[in-house]
Amino acid sequence: MNKKAIIYLTGGLGNQLFQYAFAKYLQSNYDIECEINTNFYYRDFKDQTPRKIGLNLFKLKFKESRNSNFQRNVLRVKEKLFSFNTSYYNENNLNHNNFNDINLKRKNYFRGYWQNYKYFESIKSELKKDFSLDHNLGNLDPTSYNKIIDTNSVCIHVRRTDIIGTLYDVVDVNYYQKAFKELSSRVLNLNVFIFSDDINWCKKNLSFIKNSTFCSFTMLNDFHLMSLCKYFIITNSTFSWWAAYLSNHKEKIVIAPSKWHRTNLKLLKDASPPNWIIINNN
Repeated sequence: MNKKAIIYLTGGLGNQLFQYAFAKYLQSNYDIECEINTNFYYRDFKDQTPRKIGLNLFKLKFKESRNSNFQRNVLRVKEKLFSFNTSYYNENNLNHNNFNDINLKRKNYFRGYWQNYKYFESIKSELKKDFSLDHNLGNLDPTSYNKIIDTNSVCIHVRRTDIIGTLYDVVDVNYYQKAFKELSSRVLNLNVFIFSDDINWCKKNLSFIKNSTFCSFTMLNDFHLMSLCKYFIITNSTFSWWAAYLSNHKEKIVIAPSKWHRTNLKLLKDASPPNWIIINNN
């Protein structure tokens, strides 16, 4: 019996990379055909931050599917009639701790972000090839690129515009002060690159980091330059999580916050490689 997994794509670039990595893991470990459903990106976002399919920025090959409202309604009826051939999974009933108990059927639907390195650590080298941005090198700012490659470059990521005043607003100046002090105690002659959607805030509040280079190019070029850095102070953002994860520097140091959400304290808890340094931002 041929088995298929349908993974629903949602969120911004960082979340999409988690979902793609999860699909790749399923395909690799369970020899199952994977399909990525992109319905989420063909809707009215209204009060939400507009999102686009970011996977298209990479040279990826994946089977994309979309369903009209009519097709979705027909599908729901069919799946109720033939439920013995269909499984539905989300992160309320499935996670990396109980994943070995999974019982795949003919059709398997997965809704969630699957934000944990443990799902795909075994295929890390394959993912790095998939997420390579060598085709984008010619679009990078040459001055920033050369400095990042030739020095002890540090990526500091600051995310503000879409989370200020929300439940994700949990990282402040104190976190960056503690993180930079920690990194400075481990590495000398740091060359800091601050990536942000609010450069003015960074210039005002991160002035304790001297001689920084402030970067705010396109989403793709920011992500690419970030991933080329050697050391990282990330915020509660899967965008910078992936930039740090994809860095190839052998002596890479990554510092991340302990808290990613005001009320959901489990969000990305124990989701990062064990050698990453976690700074308390409670």
